[in-house]
Amino acid sequence: MINLQLLVRILKVFWLLLQKNISIWHTGAKQEISYIWMLKSCKMRCFRFLLLCAVIAGIKASAQTYMRNGGNPEPSAIEGQHTAKESVQILSGVFEEGFEAYDDFAGSFPQWTTIDIDGRPTWGIESITFPNQYSPMSFIIFNPSATNPPMVNSAIQPEEGSKFAACFSANAMRNDDWLISPPLQAVANTSVSFYVKSYTSQYGLERYRVGISTTDNEPSSFTFITGPNYLTAPADEWQMKTFDLNEFNGQTIYVAINCISDQAFIFMVDEFRFSTTLPEFSSITGLVTDATNGEPIEGAEVCISGICTITDEDGNYSIDQIPQGSLDADFVAYPAFGSAPLEVQFSDQSTENTHSVSCERDGYLTYTNSQVSLLQGGSLSLNISLSPTLQEGNLRFVLNWGPVPSDLDSHLLTPEIEGTGYHVYYDDEGSISTAPFALLDYDITTGYGPETMTIYQLKSGFYRYYVQNFSESPPILQSRAVVQIYGVDGLLETVQVPGSGIGNYWHVCDINGETGEILLVNVIQEDAPYGFLKTNVPKTSSSVQEETHINFWLWDFGDGNISNQRNPVHTYSQTGNFTVSLTVGNGVTLSQKVKPLYIQVGTQSNLSVGREDLIHIYPVPARELLKVKSGYRILKVEIFSMSGHLLDALVPNDSEALIDISIFTNGIYLLQINTSEGNFIRKFNKI
Repeated sequence: MINLQLLVRILKVFWLLLQKNISIWHTGAKQEISYIWMLKSCKMRCFRFLLLCAVIAGIKASAQTYMRNGGNPEPSAIEGQHTAKESVQILSGVFEEGFEAYDDFAGSFPQWTTIDIDGRPTWGIESITFPNQYSPMSFIIFNPSATNPPMVNSAIQPEEGSKFAACFSANAMRNDDWLISPPLQAVANTSVSFYVKSYTSQYGLERYRVGISTTDNEPSSFTFITGPNYLTAPADEWQMKTFDLNEFNGQTIYVAINCISDQAFIFMVDEFRFSTTLPEFSSITGLVTDATNGEPIEGAEVCISGICTITDEDGNYSIDQIPQGSLDADFVAYPAFGSAPLEVQFSDQSTENTHSVSCERDGYLTYTNSQVSLLQGGSLSLNISLSPTLQEGNLRFVLNWGPVPSDLDSHLLTPEIEGTGYHVYYDDEGSISTAPFALLDYDITTGYGPETMTIYQLKSGFYRYYVQNFSESPPILQSRAVVQIYGVDGLLETVQVPGSGIGNYWHVCDINGETGEILLVNVIQEDAPYGFLKTNVPKTSSSVQEETHINFWLWDFGDGNISNQRNPVHTYSQTGNFTVSLTVGNGVTLSQKVKPLYIQVGTQSNLSVGREDLIHIYPVPARELLKVKSGYRILKVEIFSMSGHLLDALVPNDSEALIDISIFTNGIYLLQINTSEGNFIRKFNKI
């Protein structure tokens, strides 16, 4: 191996000697000319020779490959690394991966699956160190510029960017390592391509196979589309490989690259691209009715994706040519506050191909549903119920669903009113003018809805609203049910039925009767909800899940822990307020939802229900001024957007605080209230 730096030093020395001899030739005696000329001629020949060596060494250095080197793995295990993908280039129907967004030298990089079947330690690189070197592993994210020292030779550079997926040769055994894609939807004109390369041919070219699974990502489930023989990756340059996958159209598939090299060195993979053509347009139809009596409404304007139509005399509408919608991540957690250790059930509420639907008619509150999910290229039936305008202090729940189950029922549990707690439902419809000051306005048993419940006077304490699947079959999660909650100023909340769970009861929300604050729960459970003080986590094991193309979930619980389950249960062992995020993918695109300071964990005395009652904010919703009242001294109030940005702060140093919110745009905001006895998080709606 030629040392380029040593050659440079030698050249510098010879150049100085040459300069000295030239000077002697100009100033010395004539009798020395012949000797000096000979010396100069010799030096020039040596200089030319060394210069030629330096050029050759430079050329070799740019293409030089390092030798294999064995060693002991570092203490950190490859499987202990967890990295979350932060960004990915997305086009319609295209999934592209350049491995740039992952941590350097990570061996686990969701949403990919890496499996090391051979289980052997791997070869390292002579004179080079990097994390996870020599470890038993499958593929890792390799960044040659981040090794020690950096590797600058051309043989190890990515096809594009600064990183690639690398599979190092197993020591004393043939490789059996898998790089498996996330689930991908094959619709039409489907293909996959990627670049491969061998680091060097010195130990033989790298060998690999390409497989497809239509069931799961277990290695035994893959069928190899490269035939009975392996393929080899060239060492002189990157090679793009393309495979036609049209035989798998109409299915969700996994693509696997299986490295089976035999004592080679480094198999390199980069610029993975899956492409399919999605249907272009969808359609939506439905019926618009009065939420209080179920009568059809003529002349209502229904709009979706900028396309509008007017309902006919029977209240029907139909809209075609709806373009593709978006993937929207969303979730809820229950309970969202409590004492440590706090066990929390997280429920995925994400929707795909999502659109916003609105409906307006004079004399009614405007209907808006931003979570309408259409099957791309398909049709959806969406019934809409408009609520007549309400009076101050009224709160209305409007339930709509599909043709099945035939009978969903609304239930309302009240706090104690005049010494009695009430259960308002189909067998006790309540009263407007006497306790419980709540009424089941409209009940229906033939599908679709509306089923309407109204609280006409909110009383101090907590209300609980839930839906029962009286028909029992099919499961409520297949109902496409939506609950919309209205106040005097319009729509306050839209709640979609969860995508998973087991049981006939859908616990939608709780309501603080004193402030009007709506506390979303949104879980399916086997037993009917009880009074507000019962906070057991609903059963979710062996849950049924609705059909969805969403196939990737990455939860960040805000306490250093993550999960890839769809509906995980997580226990918070430390106190604090935790920001939670969920990233979902459907094989085509990714979406992330962040809920700042969402989970509040304190001591038993710090976050009890009774103590929560000592923090009040009103009015809810608010227009210009919001008042915060506490049983403790308020030290500081901070206002955050739902994306977690601090918007304003004040220091009341009193038991009350008056906040000017007139400068804020309409929407949902968070208050972090620091008191002399602890911190609280509350949500308010600016209208």
